[in-house]
Amino acid sequence: AYYRLGVPIIPYLAFICSSVIVPVKASAASFDCDNKRTALEIFICNDAELSQLDDEVAKQFYELKSAHQSDKEASKQILDDQRQFLRQRTQTCPIPEHNIAGEESIRIGSCLKGVYALRLRKLDAIQKKRASPDQAVEEADAQEPLADIAAVKEENAESM
Repeated sequence: AYYRLGVPIIPYLAFICSSVIVPVKASAASFDCDNKRTALEIFICNDAELSQLDDEVAKQFYELKSAHQSDKEASKQILDDQRQFLRQRTQTCPIPEHNIAGEESIRIGSCLKGVYALRLRKLDAIQKKRASPDQAVEEADAQEPLADIAAVKEENAESM
């Protein structure tokens, strides 16, 4: 029954089943793409690179928060900083509620990727200064992100 012309069929069926291409849906770690609600969430879920960046930011944020869970003040500073990032992301790269396509989609995607890249650099800088996250947040802010966010926002405005 499992043989056809004296050859086992199961290995061939396994090969055929494993070679079927299944589309992979992007998933963002900071929210559930199956229950996306906002235009921003939809935009991120529909872009594999942005979804991956969102995953990495969320992963680094949770690792940092977990590493400092015993220090209430440091944990609060890390959470406040993440909330500030989320506000800046929305303000820097506003997404209209209508369908986005073409150059507008490219511009918004580029803007968001820039903001996420800056966030990853900042989280990395904070992670390297584990002893004092509140000081690390201040130092990271002083070095670049606010100025860089302003530059990304300016580029975004110019390309409109």
